[in-house]
Amino acid sequence: RTEIDDLEFTQIVFENGVRLNVKSTDFSARRVSLNIQFGRGDLEPTTAAVVGTVASSVFTSSGLEAHSADDLGRVLAGRSVGANFSVGGDTFSFGGGTTPADLEVQLQVYAAFMTAPGWRPEGLAQFQGSIEEFRRISYSSPTGVLSAEGARLIRSGDQRFGFPTQEELAEVDLDDVRDFLDDALARAPIEITIVGDVSVDDAIAAVANTFGALPERASEWPEYPEARNVVFPGPTAEPVVLTHRGEANQAYVNTYWPTVDFSDVQLSRRLSMLNAVIDLKLTERLREGEGLTYSTANSNVESEIYPGYGYFWIGINIDPQEVDRVYDIVDEIVAATADGAISDDEMLRARRPILEQIQDAREGNGYWLNVLSGSQEDPSRLDNARSLIADLEAITREELADVANTYLRDGTAYRMTIVSENWQP
Repeated sequence: RTEIDDLEFTQIVFENGVRLNVKSTDFSARRVSLNIQFGRGDLEPTTAAVVGTVASSVFTSSGLEAHSADDLGRVLAGRSVGANFSVGGDTFSFGGGTTPADLEVQLQVYAAFMTAPGWRPEGLAQFQGSIEEFRRISYSSPTGVLSAEGARLIRSGDQRFGFPTQEELAEVDLDDVRDFLDDALARAPIEITIVGDVSVDDAIAAVANTFGALPERASEWPEYPEARNVVFPGPTAEPVVLTHRGEANQAYVNTYWPTVDFSDVQLSRRLSMLNAVIDLKLTERLREGEGLTYSTANSNVESEIYPGYGYFWIGINIDPQEVDRVYDIVDEIVAATADGAISDDEMLRARRPILEQIQDAREGNGYWLNVLSGSQEDPSRLDNARSLIADLEAITREELADVANTYLRDGTAYRMTIVSENWQP
């Protein structure tokens, strides 16, 4: 048991190797948030590339050995207990929220899924029955197509991303899902994080009675370096064009520039601040200045999983007749930023909301759940939280111009236009 005094939480390692992080808070009365991580998620060996997507949807809906999913619903009726499972880029996880009174029951349910999953066929059947409706909804709007197809395109076709095709899904059965998860369920290290209205000792006791009572876990788990190769596509001379099935007057233009991974946290924060400055410029020019859109979006992504992979994205919802013009405006804004056209006022208006959001977030369980999850395996998560405010306050506009000039260069962008299949130029 180790007390981390400056961040006011406790680390525990059980005799069987299970790790626990606990932070007792009074942010939300009678609410507790938890996250349970194990294995390497989508990095784990698979028989088919889209098994991870299927597993996220069917594992808990396949029930337990002793109870179907419907049985569990009846058994747990009236309790604040769920069965939320996900396959992340480099971890499997259970999670959600519960009450202090139901914390141990919630942990019992997740420990049961770890040790006695049902592998019932109805979970897969339910997923297969919902696929076409999900696909129909996705392709009815530009943003749905962006999620379904764009996420894969900006990773050079990697099938672990985006929404699988019918042919890809047809290759996956329940045995594939079981083979994908079995070893990690049985042996992988487990790290549990609990944040909320519960005492440290009560949280420890609840975990001791459940995950702490499991057989000994492995002390290490493979990193699977061969699965960490994700490549940003080369620049496009002309935008790639995708279509949606929605209204003819809806189009979405997207520009992506390759950047870096998350290994340099200070650079990541400067890209985030640059993102906030460009957001201001896009809003002022495209929405308030020229009335071309009600919706601009932009973000920067630096991967913590895939070495060297990251991108800066600008996406704008517009009338299809304005596609070329808007691409030109985006280029103008980015070029001017790289040349140093960042005012003191823009720096203030970009920085202040970020700092305020962080301060507000620190008064919530979700922020601390994110910071502490996985922090025993990767202690840099704690150091990043400690340095965040001071580093953001120190960023200069000269640094932002330099970052823009380095990464948002002409000739490196990947562009993607999404228009309605019903639109006629």
